[in-house]
Amino acid sequence: MEFEALSRVVSGKVLQPGTGTFQFVATDSRTIQHPESTLFFAHSGPNHDGHEYLQELYDSGVRSFIVERPVELNFPEVGIILVDESLKALQQLAAYHRQQYQYQVIGVTGSNGKTIVKEWLAMLLETHYQVVKSPKSYNSQLGVPLSIMEMAERHDLAILEAGISMAGEMETLAALIQPDIGIFTNIGPAHDSGFTDRQSKIQEKSLLFSSCKWIICRYEHTAVREKLKSQYADRAISWSLGKQGAELHFKLTGNLLSCNWKGRVNTIRIPFTDGPQLENLLHVLAACLLLEVSLSEVEMAISRLRNIEMRLALKKGANDCYLLDDSYNNDLSGLNVALNILDQQRQKANKTLILSDIQQSGLSDEALYHQVNDLLEKHGVNRLIGVGPRISESQSFFKIHKTFFASTKELINELPAFQNEIVLVKGARNFGLERVVSILEEKHHGTSLTIHFEKVLHNLNAYRNLLSETKLMVMVKAHAYGGGSYELANFLQYHQVDYLGVAYVNEGVDLRKNGLEIPIMVMNPEWESLPMFGTYQLEPEIYSLEMLRYFVSLGITVPIHLKIETGMNRLGFEQAELASLIALLLENKVKVQSIFTHLAAAEDPSEDDFSREQLQIFNAAYEQIVEGLGYEPIKHALNSAGIARWPEFHFDMVRLGIGLYGIDPSETLEVLPVSTFKTQISQIKHLMQGATIGYGRMGIAESDMTIATLPVGYADGYRRSFGRGGVTVLVKDREAPTIGNICMDMTMIDVTGIPAQQGDDVILFGERPHITALAKCADTIPYEILTSISPRVKREYSWD
Repeated sequence: MEFEALSRVVSGKVLQPGTGTFQFVATDSRTIQHPESTLFFAHSGPNHDGHEYLQELYDSGVRSFIVERPVELNFPEVGIILVDESLKALQQLAAYHRQQYQYQVIGVTGSNGKTIVKEWLAMLLETHYQVVKSPKSYNSQLGVPLSIMEMAERHDLAILEAGISMAGEMETLAALIQPDIGIFTNIGPAHDSGFTDRQSKIQEKSLLFSSCKWIICRYEHTAVREKLKSQYADRAISWSLGKQGAELHFKLTGNLLSCNWKGRVNTIRIPFTDGPQLENLLHVLAACLLLEVSLSEVEMAISRLRNIEMRLALKKGANDCYLLDDSYNNDLSGLNVALNILDQQRQKANKTLILSDIQQSGLSDEALYHQVNDLLEKHGVNRLIGVGPRISESQSFFKIHKTFFASTKELINELPAFQNEIVLVKGARNFGLERVVSILEEKHHGTSLTIHFEKVLHNLNAYRNLLSETKLMVMVKAHAYGGGSYELANFLQYHQVDYLGVAYVNEGVDLRKNGLEIPIMVMNPEWESLPMFGTYQLEPEIYSLEMLRYFVSLGITVPIHLKIETGMNRLGFEQAELASLIALLLENKVKVQSIFTHLAAAEDPSEDDFSREQLQIFNAAYEQIVEGLGYEPIKHALNSAGIARWPEFHFDMVRLGIGLYGIDPSETLEVLPVSTFKTQISQIKHLMQGATIGYGRMGIAESDMTIATLPVGYADGYRRSFGRGGVTVLVKDREAPTIGNICMDMTMIDVTGIPAQQGDDVILFGERPHITALAKCADTIPYEILTSISPRVKREYSWD
């Protein structure tokens, strides 16, 4: 497209005519793969400004820019267009791009299941269509236009998901996607705060479907069905499991599914028989029928579906390795996303990619694997292990260290050595590369704590949106509240927080040894550890004159942070000590990086008068120190609750702790639980009335019942007080209470009436049940539950 024509599409003004062309678009300077053919949209946000990276992008080869303000840099031979708002300009370009393709588009929305429905549908249809789909969970005002820009001539079907968090957002996404077939998965509490009520949220989401020929929903989701029927009449197609009135009827007998559609009946075998995964699958099968793909044609592909998490996950591997597991699908855009995430991992210098054949790309093998090689070189991948006949035949196109295997079985039989590296496993579903992941994983029992990075980012942005020019320190002490300090700290560094906070020096040293470069403040340094601060460039909290004298005697030149006592009565300088403090600082020319205090009850409205007294004391102390020093160190006082409740006291920096991890003490923000504590059923037992369960015979079968034993106990952090029905767990999306006492390594639950089986997943806490319910049962706070999860519990990290 000529630059003048581009300016008309995005309603912009040409500041400098460009001579180049572009194939790709980008809004994040860190994700650009082909700079010479990329159009960069510089966006000014509340916390980041893309205009600050223009010189860096120019130096890397980018020659096409969309900007929101005039550029004062000297960029010869560069095209620059000025627009009012770069996000709107990107959406306008995506709308233009969408009009170039007339093949069918499927649009998916709802509260839950959007991504897995999209992924499964793409997997089932890949033998019938050249499918393009939203990468990962690209469903936002930014993600949707980026997804649309993936559409190309080689495709003949697009599957795009749309997510909204407040009223007024879907109209834009609907105009961009213009789906021919729509799927409304379900409605739930996610993002309720952005709408007046649940009905208004259904109304907003249903706007996606105005262009649709068919719209799929579940008959049993009454509010959704009634809204779609009233708005779209016969275009709304509902399916049901046995309910009368639906247009499409499914009947499940064991794992045999019968489908009655327009008088034609098909029976196939399916891998799921209950819960949300069954609902997701039936949405997918309904779409297949509307596309006139018979269920018998996709039965083989259905058999490959497993009850697996459709997400990219970071796991601990054996031999001091990390595994980045993306073994459920493989396409160029997904590979690009996975390599971008691989780039963010600084724990290990060496990077290996295990890659299967890329199927259904629409490109010749030569063109395809030349592109893959360019991606690997761009991302600094050191070693490629190829799996499959097509990539093996194309090995001459790869210029890095490489090994090839004809099949996954051959790879497993001749598995190369892995040591002190990060390994990305990226494979098409039919290659079953999860078997390789299982072999390479560090061995744990079947209980895991998964940290969802997309939810971490949601929470980070929820707090950032409350700030203006204020810096942000994030607390990663206590193993990042039990979640894993290296992995979370690395994620936060990538997302450009200003400081990390830890409790003890060993935590800071470990972060430095694992590639963390941003400033780290140590909140509770032991005196004997102070000599290490210079070596690892850590910054200590200093809280007493004696400690400061010892610090200066060591001759260390790192900046320090002064803690002021204002009423917490833990650590800190008293008012009477300030004159001596100032004199000591000046005499020894100590650099004070920040001055701070801590509020004792920032979350409690009944203690607001006390909080104000603390802040008055702190302000007076800060002013006295500043007057004595002659410069203004960073000033900070607020924790997670304070950030939300005390905007007038954000000062120069705030300290985000538990709020990042999904608990808002102020109860004013919509934060998401970032952790899922999960295990699996070890055994099912059927008990007669009167039987007893567990130590002390504290569990009693009041009637015939079915129980399940879980491999988790108080040694894993699942507290003994959770027993005897104190809490419930989630099995097949249904609540099951504990029964009997919690043991050291095992827990029993009542699954009477739930079709549970050995090996089924069990959610101990997550979105449901919420950790606050467990904390209430234990008469404690969520912090204690999170930080009590045992190191023997496997940690995983996902990008949902």
